[in-house]
Amino acid sequence: MSPQLPTVGTPTAQASVWDRFRTWNRNHPALWISAVTFLASCLFAYGFGQVAHWTTGARSTRLTDFCIWDCSWYSSIVSPGYDIAPRPGTSDSANWAFFPLFPLTARACKYALHVEAHTATVLTSKLEFFTAILAFLLWLGPYLETMHDRLLAAMLVAFNPYLIYGHAGYSEPLYFTLLCLGFWALERQNWILAGLLGGAVSANRIVGVVFAVVYAIAAVREVGLRGILRDRSLKVLIGLALCPLGLVLYSLYLYHLTGDALASLHVHKAGWHHTITNPFITMANSYHQHGWFRVWTVMALGGLAVSGWLMRRRHLEYGIFLALIILIAMSGGLVWAFPRYLWWEPPLLYAIFFWLRRSLPACMVYFAFAGGMASFMVIAWFLGTNIVT
Repeated sequence: MSPQLPTVGTPTAQASVWDRFRTWNRNHPALWISAVTFLASCLFAYGFGQVAHWTTGARSTRLTDFCIWDCSWYSSIVSPGYDIAPRPGTSDSANWAFFPLFPLTARACKYALHVEAHTATVLTSKLEFFTAILAFLLWLGPYLETMHDRLLAAMLVAFNPYLIYGHAGYSEPLYFTLLCLGFWALERQNWILAGLLGGAVSANRIVGVVFAVVYAIAAVREVGLRGILRDRSLKVLIGLALCPLGLVLYSLYLYHLTGDALASLHVHKAGWHHTITNPFITMANSYHQHGWFRVWTVMALGGLAVSGWLMRRRHLEYGIFLALIILIAMSGGLVWAFPRYLWWEPPLLYAIFFWLRRSLPACMVYFAFAGGMASFMVIAWFLGTNIVT
């Protein structure tokens, strides 16, 4: 646990601005650390976007220039809304594959700030990137013993190797935020709150339903089957039932809109030709293709190794969650998009935090890799290279 800070009284009217700042800093270190690292990440993304602009003439000078690839699909949900039928000339593609919670938050931003859909989508993802950093610090709170620990944890999120998805109108930051808060609630046995957060995750991305597995493992470990079936059963079972609520409500909406409750799944096959495959066969085939496919496969194997480490360290639910996400992504053949599924999973950064916190050389090596990968991905983003889809 972090050491108790001395009690600080309310600053008097005569207190200097510096004294007020020191008081605020002591009481709310996570807020300013999150804000500083978030702003540094924004500067990083904008700076390397300018490098792409200066070098190749790629457009990166406006906020909306970040909004390409899936951001355009999300923006189409923000305004005008979900498609009633597949779009002509798009190989039966439709925006049903993109879950509603993130575009709903972007729509709120659009109406609050009176901006157009693309701008609202990018701005919302940036704001939720800040909450992702803050939520990660909240979740790791019991382990953050020093200012170094807090800065390291914040930087792991802010300078993610795939940080571009936090600045480009994608749902990753909201997904990361909700998962961190869900894990935090589970560790405190706040079952109803954890269930609500799990339901929100499942309304943001389909893989969010895996949170129900984490919830069940945590409930059995903390309460036990007998406890669940006795006096504490109601809260635990209600929380568990809430976990897939977002997916259920979205499926009912799609049934009302299109007549197909599973349209979000079927459109992947019809529009993007994704089929269910054996994840291990996918990894084997990708490894033999060399180049980026081999890099992504090594990342997947590394992620599975991290999940095993977490399970050995008695973080069974986090290890299982990470392994299931990796296998689900690979079973869908999403090799191109796989890295963002991996690097935006809180358990992965959770494990990396514990590996780096006591070793300065390890921190230097990791952030050299993360910074190099992140800068390349930002430049590739504005060049329209499909390795960042």
